[in-house]
Amino acid sequence: MLDNSVIIEGQASDLSRQALFSTVHGAGRVMSRTEAAGKKKWIADETGKKRPQIVAKGKVDFDEVKQTMKDSKIILRGAGADEAPMCYKSLKDVLGYMAQNQTIHNTMRPIGVCMAGDETQDPYKD
Repeated sequence: MLDNSVIIEGQASDLSRQALFSTVHGAGRVMSRTEAAGKKKWIADETGKKRPQIVAKGKVDFDEVKQTMKDSKIILRGAGADEAPMCYKSLKDVLGYMAQNQTIHNTMRPIGVCMAGDETQDPYKD
């Protein structure tokens, strides 16, 4: 949410051959979704619509994340604590590990982030 995005091109090298000519497609998680957002159950309300109910609190203070996004002038629509920046490795560090395998062509700073919010039930995730 706060980290830059990059456009990269893979490079042929011994290291890239060992990696089957693969490179990073994201920074990678350092915290599980449940650890970040806490445990929730989807319980039907009086109208029958299922809504998330917190069973155990997570480690991420999402109000603080939203304020940081606002202070950074990044518009946030939707999302939840499970996608917060502290849930992921630093892109700069990850790109550093793979520096011999790629050329960075462009770096983009986020101006907006849009994803499903906490009130959206994902049948493949929940």
